[in-house]
Amino acid sequence: MKAVSQRRDAATADLLVGRVLCHDVRDAAGKVALAKGTTLDGAAARALLALPWDEIHLLALEPGDLHEEDAGRRLAAAVAGDALIA
Repeated sequence: MKAVSQRRDAATADLLVGRVLCHDVRDAAGKVALAKGTTLDGAAARALLALPWDEIHLLALEPGDLHEEDAGRRLAAAVAGDALIA
Protein backbone atom coordinates (compact mmCIF):
# COMPACT_ATOMS: atom_id res chain seq x y z
CA MET A 1 0.00 0.00 0.00
CA LYS A 2 1.06 3.55 -0.63
CA ALA A 3 0.32 6.64 1.47
CA VAL A 4 -1.10 9.52 -0.56
CA SER A 5 -1.47 13.19 0.38
CA GLN A 6 -4.17 14.55 -1.89
CA ARG A 7 -4.68 18.27 -2.53
CA ARG A 8 -8.20 19.37 -3.41
CA ASP A 9 -7.16 21.26 -6.54
CA ALA A 10 -5.88 18.03 -8.13
CA ALA A 11 -8.63 15.71 -6.87
CA THR A 12 -11.17 14.04 -9.13
CA ALA A 13 -13.75 11.37 -8.32
CA ASP A 14 -11.97 8.91 -10.62
CA LEU A 15 -8.67 9.50 -8.83
CA LEU A 16 -10.26 8.97 -5.38
CA VAL A 17 -12.21 5.76 -6.10
CA GLY A 18 -10.67 2.71 -4.45
CA ARG A 19 -8.56 4.69 -1.98
CA VAL A 20 -9.00 4.45 1.79
CA LEU A 21 -9.41 7.46 4.09
CA CYS A 22 -6.73 7.77 6.79
CA HIS A 23 -8.81 10.16 8.90
CA ASP A 24 -12.38 11.33 9.40
CA VAL A 25 -13.59 14.03 7.02
CA ARG A 26 -16.06 16.46 8.54
CA ASP A 27 -18.75 18.61 7.00
CA ALA A 28 -19.04 22.39 7.50
CA ALA A 29 -20.92 21.83 10.79
CA GLY A 30 -18.11 19.63 12.15
CA LYS A 31 -20.04 16.36 11.87
CA VAL A 32 -18.16 13.31 10.55
CA ALA A 33 -19.33 12.90 6.97
CA LEU A 34 -16.89 10.17 5.92
CA ALA A 35 -15.17 8.03 8.54
CA LYS A 36 -11.56 6.94 8.77
CA GLY A 37 -11.14 3.59 7.04
CA THR A 38 -13.81 4.23 4.41
CA THR A 39 -12.96 2.75 1.03
CA LEU A 40 -14.13 5.35 -1.45
CA ASP A 41 -16.57 4.21 -4.12
CA GLY A 42 -18.02 6.57 -6.72
CA ALA A 43 -20.71 7.97 -4.41
CA ALA A 44 -18.30 8.46 -1.50
CA ALA A 45 -15.73 10.12 -3.79
CA ARG A 46 -18.35 12.58 -5.05
CA ALA A 47 -19.48 13.23 -1.46
CA LEU A 48 -15.87 13.87 -0.44
CA LEU A 49 -15.45 16.40 -3.23
CA ALA A 50 -18.51 18.27 -1.93
CA LEU A 51 -17.00 18.63 1.57
CA PRO A 52 -14.75 21.44 2.79
CA TRP A 53 -11.09 20.32 2.83
CA ASP A 54 -7.75 21.43 1.43
CA GLU A 55 -5.75 18.23 1.83
CA ILE A 56 -6.66 14.67 2.78
CA HIS A 57 -4.57 11.61 3.47
CA LEU A 58 -5.40 8.33 1.80
CA LEU A 59 -4.05 4.85 1.27
CA ALA A 60 -3.80 3.46 -2.24
CA LEU A 61 -4.11 -0.31 -1.97
CA GLU A 62 -1.95 -2.32 -4.31
CA PRO A 63 -2.76 -5.74 -5.79
CA GLY A 64 -2.78 -8.30 -2.97
CA ASP A 65 -3.34 -5.69 -0.22
CA LEU A 66 -6.32 -6.12 2.09
CA HIS A 67 -8.38 -3.48 3.85
CA GLU A 68 -7.90 -3.68 7.62
CA GLU A 69 -11.46 -4.97 8.17
CA ASP A 70 -10.94 -7.86 5.74
CA ALA A 71 -7.51 -8.62 7.16
CA GLY A 72 -8.91 -8.65 10.70
CA ARG A 73 -11.65 -11.11 9.76
CA ARG A 74 -9.13 -13.42 8.09
CA LEU A 75 -6.76 -13.23 11.05
CA ALA A 76 -9.56 -13.94 13.54
CA ALA A 77 -10.73 -16.95 11.53
CA ALA A 78 -7.18 -18.31 11.27
CA VAL A 79 -6.51 -17.92 15.00
CA ALA A 80 -9.88 -19.35 16.04
CA GLY A 81 -9.66 -22.39 13.78
CA ASP A 82 -12.44 -24.96 13.56
CA ALA A 83 -12.26 -26.09 17.19
CA LEU A 84 -13.40 -22.82 18.78
CA ILE A 85 -16.76 -23.00 20.50
CA ALA A 86 -18.47 -19.71 21.19
